[in-house]
Order: sequence, then C-alpha cells, then structure tokens
Amino acid sequence: MKTLARSFAFVLALACSLSLAAEDDFSDVNALGRWVTYYYLNPEPHRVADAIHAASSHGFMKNGQKA
Repeated sequence: MKTLARSFAFVLALACSLSLAAEDDFSDVNALGRWVTYYYLNPEPHRVADAIHAASSHGFMKNGQKA
C-alpha cells in the first residue's frame, strides 16, 4: 500500500512539474507585463520568484530607473 501511495505521489508531482514547465517564461518584457497586469485574475504565487528574477534580468530592479 505504501508503494502505491508513493507511486501516486510521484506521478502527481511529475504531472505538476510538466504543467509548470508548459507555462510561458518571462523572456519577453511584454509577457512579464501581461502576467503582472492580470495577476489578480489568475494568481500564480508559485511564479512570483521567476517574475522577480525576470524583472531583474530585464533591468527593472536598477535603482528604480524603469519603475
């Protein structure tokens, strides 16, 4: 029974990771902007760290220049 539960947990984790990988990344400034703008309609707290990293790499975290 434990083996069955572990197998189920593994398959569930794999499915979740694949769905997260299917989401668009924030390589485009417009994609990042759309995600931030419409966050309230579809909150995705698991992507906040990626959004902050993308904003930083696009230059949005440099002394408020683009803020």
